[in-house]
Amino acid sequence: MKDRFDLEHDIMNCWNVVDDVDLLVETIMDNPKFDDIPPETCDRIANGLMGIKELYAMRFEKLWDTFLVTYQLDEYKEQ
Repeated sequence: MKDRFDLEHDIMNCWNVVDDVDLLVETIMDNPKFDDIPPETCDRIANGLMGIKELYAMRFEKLWDTFLVTYQLDEYKEQ
């Protein structure tokens, strides 16, 4: 049976999508394979991806806060 620690592990794994978007932006911006893409298009793609990254970062922070509140951890710990 899964427990709180399995949930915590699964939540932390969700953050990998933020790192994946970073890798994608880095690849598109720095890899010579994509030099054929016009700079304006490259910038537009990178800006869209960075927006997605920020959106998911906010979503995961909210999820993490819900986890902390639910299990009364960290700043939500009963005194």
